[in-house]
Amino acid sequence: MKHIFLHIAKTAGTSFREVVKQNLSPKEAYEANEEEFDHLNVTPETQIIYGHLLYGAHYKLIGEYKYITLLREPVDRVQSWYHYIRQREVDPQYEKVSKMSFEEFVIQTANQQVGQIIGINPPCLKPESLDLALEHIKRDFSIIGVSERFDDFINEVGKETGWKNLPNLRENVNTNRLYRGDLTQEQIEFAEYHNKLDIALYNMYK
Repeated sequence: MKHIFLHIAKTAGTSFREVVKQNLSPKEAYEANEEEFDHLNVTPETQIIYGHLLYGAHYKLIGEYKYITLLREPVDRVQSWYHYIRQREVDPQYEKVSKMSFEEFVIQTANQQVGQIIGINPPCLKPESLDLALEHIKRDFSIIGVSERFDDFINEVGKETGWKNLPNLRENVNTNRLYRGDLTQEQIEFAEYHNKLDIALYNMYK
């Protein structure tokens, strides 16, 4: 079985990328992003495609591919992502996000975890989007993990793929990030309100 890893921002996907590189050759692992969505250049040797992709990439591929992904507690994720971008002037989103309030960023990225799993960028989601995400997971995903239990996720991937080199890695961790305690109660409630679908999905797998 071959795999597509949907890298959802700030869910330990960069750490997973390092695990991939330690177990597969460049010919076997293909890194792609949303811009390449319509023309993925894979070969018969490709064992995994990974990157900031939306659900739907498998329709453009020959052979059986199953998705795997990592989720993260939604308020912590959006808080971490917001602060991470604003610290990195090299980030493509820096100029835009540096001018945003936390609340504006929350609205722009609302329910992104569900969005990637159904193949739509937020915030254009509806309540029934969660049902569609669960349908996709049941049919086309083999492993759903959470970043808070990254080692468990990696062990499950190892069992399914036969990978032997499974280091305990957490790359791209923002050590200077703000924690939920640095948000006001109003900001927490605002983020929770606008990420209800992500919270419901995360609670099923945490």
